[in-house]
Amino acid sequence: MLRSGPDNSRRRTTDFGGTIGAGQDLSVAIDRPGAIRRLSLNLEAQNLPQALRSTVLSIEFDGKQTVWVPVGEFFGRGYLSEPHQTWYTEVTEDGLMSTFWVMPFQESCKITLTNLGDQDVVIRDGSALVGRWEWDERSMYFHGCWHQLTEVSSFKEGATAPGEGAFDVNYVTVEGEGVFVGDTLTVFNGAAAWWGEGDEKIFVDGEAFPSHFGTGTEDYYGYAWCRPEYFASPFHAQPSGAGNLVPGFTVNSRYRSLDAIPFTRSIKFDMELWHWHHTTVNFAPASFWYARPGASWNIEPDPGTAALTVPQERSDIVEVYKVEGAIEGEDLKVLERTGGTVERQGGAQFRWSNEEQVWWKFGAEGDRLVLEFPVEAAGRYEVMASLTKAVDYGIVAISVDDTAAGRFDRFNNGVANDEVSLGVHTLAAGQHKLTVELVGSNPQAVDSYMFGLDYLRLVPKP
Repeated sequence: MLRSGPDNSRRRTTDFGGTIGAGQDLSVAIDRPGAIRRLSLNLEAQNLPQALRSTVLSIEFDGKQTVWVPVGEFFGRGYLSEPHQTWYTEVTEDGLMSTFWVMPFQESCKITLTNLGDQDVVIRDGSALVGRWEWDERSMYFHGCWHQLTEVSSFKEGATAPGEGAFDVNYVTVEGEGVFVGDTLTVFNGAAAWWGEGDEKIFVDGEAFPSHFGTGTEDYYGYAWCRPEYFASPFHAQPSGAGNLVPGFTVNSRYRSLDAIPFTRSIKFDMELWHWHHTTVNFAPASFWYARPGASWNIEPDPGTAALTVPQERSDIVEVYKVEGAIEGEDLKVLERTGGTVERQGGAQFRWSNEEQVWWKFGAEGDRLVLEFPVEAAGRYEVMASLTKAVDYGIVAISVDDTAAGRFDRFNNGVANDEVSLGVHTLAAGQHKLTVELVGSNPQAVDSYMFGLDYLRLVPKP
């Protein structure tokens, strides 16, 4: 079992908490020499994801601020993730967040939580466990910084293809003597494609070529094949990978112990942003390191960006194409399926409404799929269906309720879609059935019998 955290004997706890109004802050001072061994708090708000980003933790050691990181990133969870535990961080089921970095100081320490949002946030169970520390010529201050590339293009200017569109993002550049010990990357992906082919490039003490040159972002963070599954281990974690292969949120962390990177003059950490699609992303690294007094770094506090509304849906950062009045195929309930599999398929490049379709694949001739669609008001409607066509799509017979609506050959050289009429029907308010049967394939088609429904549209008729 993973065990982290300090031995509490001979240590004193400083507690803090309360409500922080919009634009306000809460501070706690520790006016004695020592080292923070554990820092914990629980944050509550009506909009918790927003509060995790727009509530910022800053720490001053001996009068100098060395930490400025949104609370969610400081504790390794971003703003939309599951409880997890690593060697240096823990988020419990009830939301208590803890970090176990040792953070020494010579005389005093000041911990401040600043609410940059427009809602109240409540801090509960806040505590700093402080133990003894004998400061000497080897002692270093703990540092943390954060910044975000907001709604940035995943391709550099002028690029039209993956690879040539990649570019480096600087996590941090530090001047001075210290040790680099970890980082957390929060991403909001704007496309149904992998965002993390890029390599880390870490330059130590001014070297011309990086002594650390990686093989992919997922390799750096301890996984492979852009997998979205949750995992947490002592030094790598993916509390959420929901945005790895589809639009959405991902947070990855890497913490270092035996592989911490010492530097005597400087360190520069770059991560290549290499995305398979040309889209819009948010890319937000937080970096953590120790440094001797006098060190400097290039990432400044950015309260304006930390206060921005956090995206939770693709449409929050990308303008999504939608057909007015569309009943989206990907949202329809499957009532019956005699073969194959059904899933939502995304693809902005295919010009589907809401950039998704319901995709029926691996069926065989004679298989049937029944979907349920809603009708809000009784009436007489022409039922229009936007159907996908491609080289491996089959011939289908479609019925509306029990009325045959037509036979459609969906073979095409290339992926496309068009709107076809399923006839005029008198429909009562409530739920109705759309039945699709695989009845054959075009002689030129690949016999995969695919079927895709982008949307239905009900056009009133007299």
